[in-house]
Amino acid sequence: MQNSTPNFKKDKYSIIKSIIPLELCNMFIEYAKLQSKFDFTYEVGTEAQTDKTHSRYGDFFTEALLLYLQPKLEAHLEEKLLPTFSYYRVYKKGDILAPHVDRNSCEVCVSLTFGWPEAEI
Repeated sequence: MQNSTPNFKKDKYSIIKSIIPLELCNMFIEYAKLQSKFDFTYEVGTEAQTDKTHSRYGDFFTEALLLYLQPKLEAHLEEKLLPTFSYYRVYKKGDILAPHVDRNSCEVCVSLTFGWPEAEI
């Protein structure tokens, strides 16, 4: 794990590079691609943030990632964390995620990027 200049307590954000081993990242990329191809789901209605883009709330793989990352994040942030939910989205070319505010249970959010910029499906 390499730390960047931002300090979580002072700046209210932090950047942690390489917190997940490359092999696990690659496994998740393949998993998400397969889910997108064979069990496509997407947000609908007023809650939709991207149009017809595969996404999954509470997926077992991402729930396991929450538990895997929890001790690493607690050590880095020097705070106890309570995992509340996981969510992933497989972006298509042209998708845009507009700035938004997550729900109140997201006191601390972790955003992970897998497979960028090669993530063409």
